[in-house]
Amino acid sequence: MTDGTLLGVQRSKRFLDTLTTVARTDLGYLLEARDALALVHRGRRTHHIQDPTVTLNWADGVLAKPFQPTDNGKLTRNDVTAKRDSGASERSGTCLT
Repeated sequence: MTDGTLLGVQRSKRFLDTLTTVARTDLGYLLEARDALALVHRGRRTHHIQDPTVTLNWADGVLAKPFQPTDNGKLTRNDVTAKRDSGASERSGTCLT
């Protein structure tokens, strides 16, 4: 993998748990294939390079309430917790005003 996230050394776990960890580290998904008895990893990069399925223009009036754009980030909050297998964790929260 050349454009993914490196994971480092992993502890012994069930195989499916390890695959799930890989998918989450890359901000991707682990899915069942539709046409075969197989698992598929859809990585983060595939979400960013796809063409949009639907595009909507707010000015055209195709969106109805309660979907309204906001002009500010007063209610925007980033809250992230990183956890280690050993139990240690660190939380970081930022409220953008």
